[in-house]
Amino acid sequence: IGAAARVSSRAAVGVSFSSYLDRTWETVASSLQQFGQDSVTLTTRYSSSGAINDLRAAFGWAFSDALHVGTAFHVYTGENRLKINWDFPDAAPFGDVTENSTLSYSGSAVSLGADWRVVKHWAIAAYGRTGGAARMHIGDTLISRGNMPDHIGVGVKYDGSQGTVVAAGWER
Repeated sequence: IGAAARVSSRAAVGVSFSSYLDRTWETVASSLQQFGQDSVTLTTRYSSSGAINDLRAAFGWAFSDALHVGTAFHVYTGENRLKINWDFPDAAPFGDVTENSTLSYSGSAVSLGADWRVVKHWAIAAYGRTGGAARMHIGDTLISRGNMPDHIGVGVKYDGSQGTVVAAGWER
C-alpha cells in the first residue's frame, strides 16, 4: 500500500507499507507416546503467524527527462506469534498443553535508486539498499541484534519494437 505526490515539476515524495518477510506457517505431527503404563497418541502442532513489515518514506528528483534519482528511509517492524500445542485424546488422563511466545522485530535501512534513458528506446536502472541495525525481542528482553540485509540490483530495458518491451535484470 502506498501513496506519492509531486511537490514540484522535478520532485516527488511518497510513503508505502508492505510485507518484507511473512513467517506464517503450521505443521502437525502425531505419535504414540508412553506415559507410565499408558500409551496415548499425542498430536503436536507447531505454528507461527506474523511478519516483518517495511514502512518507507521516499523522495525522488528528476534531473532531466532522461535521469531520475530517488532515496528512501525504511523502518522495519513486526512480530511473530509462535505456538506449540500438545493435544491429548479426550480419553487420556492428561490435559492439553500450549506454550506461546511472541517475537518482536525492529530495524532500519536506507535505499537509493536511479533510472537513466541512455538513448531513445534504451533505459538502465540501478538500486541498492544498505541495512541498518535490527533487533529481536521477546517481551522486553533483547535476544538478538544484527543488521538488515544489503541488497543491490540493475536492469536494462528496450522498448523500440512496437507493442513489445524487452527487459533483463540482476539482483543480489
